[in-house]
Order: sequence, then structure tokens, then C-alpha cells
Amino acid sequence: MNTLNEQEWEKLQQARVIENVQHAFDTSDEGSEGNESLIGAFDMLSPSGHTDAQTLALMLQEQLDAINNEIRWELLQFSVDLYTIFILVYRNYLLFNYSQT
Repeated sequence: MNTLNEQEWEKLQQARVIENVQHAFDTSDEGSEGNESLIGAFDMLSPSGHTDAQTLALMLQEQLDAINNEIRWELLQFSVDLYTIFILVYRNYLLFNYSQT
């Protein structure tokens, strides 16, 4: 079990890794500098070295899950908006046809 200081240290390291990975992706269009930053991010996660890949994979999976949830929410909102538009157009169509008779 980790002490509070170890847990805080791990959280700080994880935050640093996330920043480095984000920076690497942000600068990937600039050439090989982004690749070096990404490799450096993997090396900084924990001093033990045996859980670096697992911890990073978990953090990345959490971020992907959050992105997927946001996409699902946006698609749901879009579907509701599209359905509302359809109902309004159909209502106007019926009103127009009813007024023509």
C-alpha cells in the first residue's frame, strides 16, 4: 500500500506524463521533436519501471472513454435536434395541406 506522499508523487508523475503526451501530440506536426517528447513521457511515469505501460494504458483508456461518452452525448443531442426539425417540418406540411383544402 502506498503512503499519502507516494500517492501524491504518483499523481504528480501521471499529470506530468499526460502533459508530455499532450505536448507530443500537439507538436507532432513539427517533426521528430514530438516523438522524443512522447518517448520521454513513457520514461517518467514511475521509478519502478514495471507498471509504466500498464498505468499509461489505463490513463489513455480513461481519456478514450471520456471522449467516447462525449461523442455519444453529442450524437444524442444531434438526433434529438434532427427529430425536432422533422416534427416541425411535418407539422408545417400538414398545416399547409390542410389550409389548401
